[in-house]
Amino acid sequence: MVPKTFLTRGSYAVLLIVAFITGRLTTSEEKPDHITEAQRHRSLLINQTTERARPGNDESNDASLPSDVISYPDDNFLETLAEMVGARSIDQGAFSRALEAWVEKDPIGAIDFLARGNSRDDMMRWIVNLWSTKHPEESSRWLADNREMAGFDHAVEGLALAIDGDEPESALEWAKMIEDPAVRARVWISSGFQQFRHNRELATAALADSGLPVEAQLAVQDSWAVAVKERAQRNSQNLSSVAAAATAAGLTFEASSVEEYMTQVIHGAVVESGKFKGQFFGVPNLDELDVAEARNYLVLSGDVLAYNPKGLGDE
Repeated sequence: MVPKTFLTRGSYAVLLIVAFITGRLTTSEEKPDHITEAQRHRSLLINQTTERARPGNDESNDASLPSDVISYPDDNFLETLAEMVGARSIDQGAFSRALEAWVEKDPIGAIDFLARGNSRDDMMRWIVNLWSTKHPEESSRWLADNREMAGFDHAVEGLALAIDGDEPESALEWAKMIEDPAVRARVWISSGFQQFRHNRELATAALADSGLPVEAQLAVQDSWAVAVKERAQRNSQNLSSVAAAATAAGLTFEASSVEEYMTQVIHGAVVESGKFKGQFFGVPNLDELDVAEARNYLVLSGDVLAYNPKGLGDE
C-alpha cells in the first residue's frame, strides 16, 4: 500500500482535544465541588458552541458553510469528549468512534463545527474521507455544490483517497479540480499508483496531463517507483517467512526453482500432524502482479526460499 499523507486518527484525536482544552475550555467561573470534571467540560463545550452560533459573532465568519447555518455538536460526541478531557488518560479509539458516528449522522454539521482555524484543512480532509468511505455519492454531490468553499482542495483529497481503491480513475478526475499543487500531487501519488503498477506508460501519460509542474510529476513518479519496490519487498519477505514457518511446522516443499517454490507457498497447505496439526500456512491473496514483483527479491538457498534485499535488478 502507498503510505497516505493523513495523520493517524489517533494524532487527530490528540490535536482536537488539545485544541479544545487550550482554546475552548478556559473559564474563570467557579463550579461547586460536587460537579464532576466531565460535567464541567461538557457544560463549557455546550456554552462555547452556543456562543459561536450567536448572530454577529466574528468566529462564525470562519465557517466553511454559510454563516446562517447553526451547527451543534452531536450529544454523544460531546459526552465522549467531555469524559476524555476530564479523565486521566485519553481513549483515542472511543474518540474516533464517536466522531465517526457523528459524521455518519450529520457530516456537514461535523465539518461546520470542526473544520476551523489552523486545523481546518486537516479536519476537512479527514471528515470528508470518513463520509466518503460509506457515502461517496452524497459527499461528491456536496463537493460539486461547494467548490468555492475554504478547504475545498483538502476536502477533495479526502474524497479521492476514499474511492481510489475501487475507482482510481474517478479519484484522478476529482484531482483535476484541486488548485494546490502539493495537494494534487498527494492525490496522484495515491490514486495513480495502481495504474502505474499495471501500465507505467499509460500512467505516465496521464500524469503529464495532470496539470502538475514537471518537477512535481517527477516527484510523483519517484514515489510510485519507491512504493512498487517496497511492496515487492514486503511480499517477498512474507513469502520467505511463511515458507520457513511452514517447514518448521512439518510441511515440505518439493521445488527445483523459485517459481515452483513460490507457487506452493502461495497455494499453501494444512499441517496434518504434530503440534501444528490443522493450521494453514500459505499466502493466498497475492495477485499475479504481486507475484511477479516479489519474484525479484527471492532466491533458493539450498532448500530454503530466501529473501534477497538487493533484488535481481538492483545494483
